[in-house]
Amino acid sequence: MTEQEILEVIEAFTRAAARTKKAGFDGVQLHCAHGFLLSDFISPYTNRRIDRWGGSVENRARIVTEIVRRIKEQAGADFPILVKLNATDDFRPNSQRTDIKVEISQAIETAKILEKAGVCAIEVSGGLSKTSGIAIRLAINSPTKEAYFREYSKAIKKAVNIPVILVGGIRSLSVMEHLLENGFADMVSMSRTFICEPDLVLQLKSRKTTKAKCVSCNLCFDIEGIKCNFDFN
Repeated sequence: MTEQEILEVIEAFTRAAARTKKAGFDGVQLHCAHGFLLSDFISPYTNRRIDRWGGSVENRARIVTEIVRRIKEQAGADFPILVKLNATDDFRPNSQRTDIKVEISQAIETAKILEKAGVCAIEVSGGLSKTSGIAIRLAINSPTKEAYFREYSKAIKKAVNIPVILVGGIRSLSVMEHLLENGFADMVSMSRTFICEPDLVLQLKSRKTTKAKCVSCNLCFDIEGIKCNFDFN
């Protein structure tokens, strides 16, 4: 990408956030994980630039901090901006090369930079869309398989003063409570569970259930439209 193309992308994110606020949403989240564009800038595996957009952790995070700065200018300093951040991209080909992969130390440094830029919370994830067996795991059928990025989130939480959100196969109320009570995260995030049970939060709150029905089969990735296709009968 040329310098001008990068600046155009920054403005596109900015305009999108401004439209989001105008539409009445409470905030936005920048997706800086799973091998999407902003994630690829942050990762030394994909970002081999030698200009101000590459090299150091600060330079590789620059596109994100510039987006945050511009959103605050356009949408207001108090408009919440969250970031979904890869704590590791250790699942890329040749990931044994420590010089070209995101280590937790780099993720912590990036999180500190984002906090300084004004990000209000960080959601910790990892892996790539093309390595979905790691980033989105199957057959989460016991509490021990849940919250598979919890050690990363705990390390980042110790390093920043903004809320840390943990995602990754969280299914059981007991696991959620353990994560919150033991310093792994300030909040938990789920996705596939809500495709299966849109009212799951209400069920957990009322104690009508203590565990999501979702079995992490990934049949919800349906070309005809995302929906739960698992046969519970």
